[in-house]
Amino acid sequence: MDVGLNNRNTLGAIAPEFADVVFFVESTSNEQHQHWSDYAKESMTNITPLQDDFINLIPENVRSNVKRLNDKVKDLQHTRVEWKQIMSGFGLTIGHVDKRPVCVSFSFAVINGKKVCFYYCTSQVADHKMIENWLISHFQLTHDGYSRWNHTDSSNFHNCINSLDSLDVEPRDTIYKGN
Repeated sequence: MDVGLNNRNTLGAIAPEFADVVFFVESTSNEQHQHWSDYAKESMTNITPLQDDFINLIPENVRSNVKRLNDKVKDLQHTRVEWKQIMSGFGLTIGHVDKRPVCVSFSFAVINGKKVCFYYCTSQVADHKMIENWLISHFQLTHDGYSRWNHTDSSNFHNCINSLDSLDVEPRDTIYKGN
């Protein structure tokens, strides 16, 4: 189902760092580090299982223990990505609630050659609907045949990883009619 987004990113007019962003992830810095640990090829949690022919060379008295451990490694293995952290980020005030600012922190990484922006509200006042409305008014990139917005929360970060290869290319003239 088409989500009615125009597949454009106009955030570069606000800050040039946004110009080449293709995906947004609502994620604290701690959650972002956990994503790096879970998905980056360079992470020390990236353990490659042993080949079966190598296990067969292990003496029989310990082979079953090694095989059992290796099977656990295989079960936990998943897609790993090239991840280049961009060491600068910034914060923006995107609105106010009762004269108190709603501030959002932005940081970036290049994942499999595509720039991803991680963001979270850092102010005392947090209006998540305001943040989402601000974001979608400037960032409407889509994937999977214009059926999904290039945005997710931290719990669903795998959707970002899995979508980087199915980004929609052509901009459109649709007008988003959000809530």
